[in-house]
Amino acid sequence: MEYTGRISKVLPKRSGTSQRTGNEWQAQPFVFEYFETDDQRWSDKVLLETFNAAEIPLIEENAKVKIGFAHSVREWTNQRGETQMFNEVKMYKFERLDDAPHAELASASNAPQPAPAADPAPATAAQQKATSDGQKTEGEGNDDLPF
Repeated sequence: MEYTGRISKVLPKRSGTSQRTGNEWQAQPFVFEYFETDDQRWSDKVLLETFNAAEIPLIEENAKVKIGFAHSVREWTNQRGETQMFNEVKMYKFERLDDAPHAELASASNAPQPAPAADPAPATAAQQKATSDGQKTEGEGNDDLPF
């Protein structure tokens, strides 16, 4: 099942070391709020968790996301031989839909970087610093209109 919704609450991150492999791990639990149908009056909420290190920085409250998850019932037998049942919800897809600075960084780190274009007139150090700081350089105009 895939749903579009928002992250309504981010819970404290969990981390530790695997007893079996000795590797470090991190998990980010969060509450996902969604509407199952367009005419549904009240939202549904589900507690999900990701262990994917690339997804953890993308999880922020009120972020619009598309999430796929599945649920099943698991059986567990304790040391006394008593059988217990519990629900298991597994997330298999996570996609950030709103403009997130972290999302751009995560996708940019995986994408091949284009070769730098040859610049016929190299910029001075002051111009390079002004450009990298997001300030306007000479000749760019001083208006703040988006067009």
